[in-house]
Amino acid sequence: MSQAVRAEVFADADLLGSGRPSSRKLVAERLDEARALAAELLGVAADTVTLQPSS
Repeated sequence: MSQAVRAEVFADADLLGSGRPSSRKLVAERLDEARALAAELLGVAADTVTLQPSS
């Protein structure tokens, strides 16, 4: 992963670690953005894209 992508992943992890509802909402919104971008790259509707987290 590029350094920029890693920085975003770490930032989201910090937000989730705070436990604040507003932080969780922000991360969820970013997931919707990621889904939309992936759909655009694939040329499909966003509601057909499923994101699978990994560890």
